Amino acid sequence: MEEKIKKKDYNKDIDNCDDELEGLDMSFQGIKVIGKEITLLVSLKQLILNNNDIETIPEDISNLIRLEVLDFSYNKIEKIPTELGRLINLKELYLNNNMIVEVPMELGTLYKLENFSILNNPLVHPYGIMSKDKSLLRFCRENNTNYKQPNDRVWIDTVLKIDQSLETYSFGTFNILCSLYASNLTYAPSWVINLECRKDILMQTFIAYNLDILCLQEVDINVFNTFYKEQLAQKLDYDGVILPKKSFDKVTDQPKKFHGIVTFWKKNKFKLIEQVSIDFFQKIINDKRFKYLSDIHTRIFQKTNVGLITIFETCNTNIIIIVANVHLYWNPEFNDIKILQTIIYLEEIEFLKEKYKHAHIVLQGDFNSLQNSHVYQYIINRKLPTNIFDPWDYGSLNNGVTHSLTLRNAYDGHDITFTNFTPSFKAVIDYIFYSKYLNLISIISPIEDEYTKTTIGLPNIHFPSDHILIGAKFQFKSSKK
Repeated sequence: MEEKIKKKDYNKDIDNCDDELEGLDMSFQGIKVIGKEITLLVSLKQLILNNNDIETIPEDISNLIRLEVLDFSYNKIEKIPTELGRLINLKELYLNNNMIVEVPMELGTLYKLENFSILNNPLVHPYGIMSKDKSLLRFCRENNTNYKQPNDRVWIDTVLKIDQSLETYSFGTFNILCSLYASNLTYAPSWVINLECRKDILMQTFIAYNLDILCLQEVDINVFNTFYKEQLAQKLDYDGVILPKKSFDKVTDQPKKFHGIVTFWKKNKFKLIEQVSIDFFQKIINDKRFKYLSDIHTRIFQKTNVGLITIFETCNTNIIIIVANVHLYWNPEFNDIKILQTIIYLEEIEFLKEKYKHAHIVLQGDFNSLQNSHVYQYIINRKLPTNIFDPWDYGSLNNGVTHSLTLRNAYDGHDITFTNFTPSFKAVIDYIFYSKYLNLISIISPIEDEYTKTTIGLPNIHFPSDHILIGAKFQFKSSKK
């Protein structure tokens, strides 16, 4: 650590500590109780409290979320608070020579720990035999089922009165986390990320909400062909189409297809009349506007995101609906690519809207973009300012861009704090946008913030993906003039 750790006399007023203090050494001070003032030093990265007379670690220790090194060795501690498991940035944790008997399962969430020592404690079986290495942490992680039961996610009305003369249709979008990415999640128990376990929970979710049109992202191609397509046809009367996304092998640099985006629909409610598949990489490099723009060709390389547009006719009322399912590029260092993908996608939707003059539009998916992003603002406000692509040459796009679609966010004005939740990220990046002649009548309620205070991220025992399902119900008003 660059900043020198300050050795502090605990009898002095700790309020005098620098608010930006990163290291604090209070070893050999005869401390018996950790004052609340310590737990308010949220900038701390190192906290050394060894060789004192501390008996209790306060629950508020979880406030020190930036901690990387924590040393409680040689004290009189009998119990490790479960809240310690929320210090997910810890790399070193020392609890040697205390009076600790048991270890909370929540300690298994400390997936960044490189050095963990809990020697010379009266640990009961089986903790004692695993105290010399990380096997204790693995044991805790694999056996942690101490998750608070979340509230049921129910449909909540967005209007005071519903027109009973109009038919209601439900839509939803869900990035279900493909197996390839799930296997890299070191903070979740292996049984949580196991495909069979997640398949069961996903199926329960699909059946519970029974949506009329369901858009999915990161669907394993093999699982779609061997499981989802058949099971959802049997249980929910769904038909579905998949658009695979290419991924490049890190060793051979050759494209492979592991997962894709899928649109399911109720066969008794909708008739598929057209399908448009968009490979953004191919679409962009073959666009005459960008033929000689090397910046675009360089930055779009190997970014193989896809968009799937399906056009349906309702079986009972012959109303046309354009359903656009998309999964944009993820890396924030390539926000220009996300914007370009969005521009290309909305151009395609505009073209189809001209073809189907009175069609409604539902655009949903994983946009990998916050509400203050250019992607979101472009969709909602229909224009982009000049020079947002600087310093890269994007040709005429550097002069500003507009589109003609009028789209709204189904969750706008509602208290949703995230659709994607991991230890390092918690935000709304999945959306359902809809055109003006659709009447929004209800949405699926968000996950309460209180629940997220008890877990460091998803997936877990209750939720099978790092994203959550969002959904909306609409009534179709006539768009004919």
